[in-house]
Amino acid sequence: MVDVLVAGGGAAGLSAAIAAARRGMQVVLIEKTGALGGAIAPGDAPVAHPRAKRLVWGIFAELADAGLESHELTGALERLARQAGVEIRLNTAVVSACSNTHGHFSGKWVDSVTLSGPDGQQALSARVFIDATGEGALCRQAGANCLPSGAVHGDFTLDEGHLARHTRFPDAICYLCDTPTPYIWEGDYYTVPYRAFVAAGFANLLCPGRHLSARGKAAQRMSAFAPCVMTGQAAGTLAAAAIPVDYAPAIVEQYAIRGELMLDGALPAVAYKPITQ
Repeated sequence: MVDVLVAGGGAAGLSAAIAAARRGMQVVLIEKTGALGGAIAPGDAPVAHPRAKRLVWGIFAELADAGLESHELTGALERLARQAGVEIRLNTAVVSACSNTHGHFSGKWVDSVTLSGPDGQQALSARVFIDATGEGALCRQAGANCLPSGAVHGDFTLDEGHLARHTRFPDAICYLCDTPTPYIWEGDYYTVPYRAFVAAGFANLLCPGRHLSARGKAAQRMSAFAPCVMTGQAAGTLAAAAIPVDYAPAIVEQYAIRGELMLDGALPAVAYKPITQ
């Protein structure tokens, strides 16, 4: 039994693993290929905009402050993961998942997965599971409903209109803009709600990055490097916040997780008026 199992070694998975491990969680990250990094592209290096107001710190800002080139991002995330104590298993994939109902928790609870790796198959239990595979492998094995884009169907679905209107959700746990930067123009950003991270009908299955509950152009934007890192950190922090109090991530109080993310610097410690749908 481990605290958190992260499936997928791209930007979202590595960021989720780092965030959870930094909070003292025992984290195992699996990657089906022999290398980490996923689909990091040449234009993904974080950039600074001195005319803008810096609202977000966190893992993405750590990368930006280091002045890294795109080809250095995977190595930097791997170093942060190993420094935090994440156990990384390469050439390892999810081949099945066992889900059940549990007492006072509504919905299904993923109990364990069967992994296929260099040493054969192995069952592994965890308290929280995070799917960042890029193809919804864990979600599909658990029986979660995935959208055509590969995104999971969550308790809320983000769409292009929310992004265009710069929606500030009351339960926002991630701030994003359309450029790869932690510097955001006032009013020129949108937020991602807590509800979009949780697979509908599941208590302990989280989906950052391209698996976040989104459709259309919103889903496309979630697959970019900056949203993957930022939503990954939010998912890892959400997982870590749930475990010590023996809660399911799906029912962690929204203000508690926002407070944890503010402490990590992943949310701005400033007040704003939520603008809902």
